[in-house]
Amino acid sequence: QKVDEKCVKIVDKNGKKIFEGDIVEYFNSGTSTIVFQYGGWMLTSKNEDDAYITDLYGEVEVIGNKWENEK
Repeated sequence: QKVDEKCVKIVDKNGKKIFEGDIVEYFNSGTSTIVFQYGGWMLTSKNEDDAYITDLYGEVEVIGNKWENEK
């Protein structure tokens, strides 16, 4: 089944496009999922506070997405 993902229009530290639902790692502090909430693209995590992705520009790395890694 094809998932309609929205491009965040920001690239990760390796130049890879970031999409809604991507799982990213930043500052080697764990993983977060990209979601649109509070009027902007956010990184959400169970263990960390939410952060706007623009605050971490150049620091995140895409390591997968929630559609492929669902449990």
